[in-house]
Amino acid sequence: MKSPIKLRPAPDSQLRRLKELPAGDRAEIATWKDATPSPTNAEIRGRIQEQFGISLKRDGQLSEFWQWQFRQAALDHLGTMMSENEALLSDKFPHLTRDQLRDITIKQSYAVANLLNDPKLGLSVVREDLREQVVSQDDRKLASLEKKAELGDEAITALSAEQRAARMRELFGMS
Repeated sequence: MKSPIKLRPAPDSQLRRLKELPAGDRAEIATWKDATPSPTNAEIRGRIQEQFGISLKRDGQLSEFWQWQFRQAALDHLGTMMSENEALLSDKFPHLTRDQLRDITIKQSYAVANLLNDPKLGLSVVREDLREQVVSQDDRKLASLEKKAELGDEAITALSAEQRAARMRELFGMS
């Protein structure tokens, strides 16, 4: 028997609205859970309704939010650690290029995702890795094109006025 398909919340769903609150508001809501005396889920849902106008109908939505909030906090912390690690590496090894530093950081991120056995984190690392590779390739292409343009400019300036005009007509069909 197939397992039921878990649908993502619709763009206008209440849970999505809760997740899209500013980080400070989400952190405040998270503190409500640990308050003393411990409020019930119904009380927390009521406070969310009062303060943010978000109506969560079921405790399951709140539980899903707690899990998501915990994961987001962990990912934010991991991102901060990786950024700090990259800065430390660049200070300790100034001869490394930006690409080499990013490569080291990405490999460390893969290792963390494997250690945590977290496929979503692994996919996030892959996405970031691919994005960095595209940016790096674009930078190399741009440098190559700039060098070719510079060489072309040098070659054209070395020609006489007649040769330059003939070359322009040949390249651009100018008369």
